[in-house]
Amino acid sequence: MVARAQSTLAPAPAATPHSAPALAPMMSAETSLAPVGAIGEVSVPRIAIHVFAERQDTLAAAERAAQDRRLSRATTQIRIGGVMGAVETYRHEPTPPLIIVECLKDPQTLLWEVDQLAEVCDTGTKVVVIGATNDILLFRELMRRGVSEYLVAPLQPLQLIAAIGGLFNDPAQPFVGRSIAFVGARGGGGLGRGAQHRLRHFRADRGQYGHRRL
Repeated sequence: MVARAQSTLAPAPAATPHSAPALAPMMSAETSLAPVGAIGEVSVPRIAIHVFAERQDTLAAAERAAQDRRLSRATTQIRIGGVMGAVETYRHEPTPPLIIVECLKDPQTLLWEVDQLAEVCDTGTKVVVIGATNDILLFRELMRRGVSEYLVAPLQPLQLIAAIGGLFNDPAQPFVGRSIAFVGARGGGGLGRGAQHRLRHFRADRGQYGHRRL
């Protein structure tokens, strides 16, 4: 998370932390939820990821994402407690490279809790926030505070994998692409038109930069 920002909103009521014992670290298994092409090439380096969730389905999505082979080099810990649970935890220990926190409260309270988290985050820590409101103004406020990504619950495991991959995709891993050649036996066979049609179909399916649309 970037520099500790001071909230510009009216003071929000303090939330009561609900800390619970952490679940056992979820070590990634050699499984995959979907083909790599479904979310593009993802190669997350050896980092620690801490998840603080409030919803049971968010916990389940995080557990499934942690078991996917695309996160096989990362170590994920999944806990109950939301943003304030993370704040209480990091008063006593350093923050990992990535924190994923969930807050289902109103936008003003969410921003206040994020400001509290900023006070205990170490330099270089990235934060992904999961909320209940699909609100562009809330999104902008979170980005202004240094949040790396905002996701709206309920989540699917692939959404988490894509978000993490977008933040930590390992640049040391070579780009994996595909070459497609069109060969015609004679001129006038419509090869050029067919190649253009296939190219348009491929780009529409995968997006301009080669990633299949979610």
